[in-house]
Amino acid sequence: MEGATIPPIAAETPDLFLDRLLHPARHFERPQDVLTDMTLDVREKRAILSS
Repeated sequence: MEGATIPPIAAETPDLFLDRLLHPARHFERPQDVLTDMTLDVREKRAILSS
C-alpha cells in the first residue's frame, strides 16, 4: 500500500499520561486493560472506551 503511513510507537507528547488519553490504542491492548488501570478515573476510562 503506497502512501500509507505507520504511526510512531513512541509517545507524541512528552507527557506519557496525556498520550495514553489521546492515543489509548498505543498503551492498552484490550478494553479490560483500561478497566483495570488504577491510574485512570471513571470519566477517563469511559472516554477511552467510547473512542
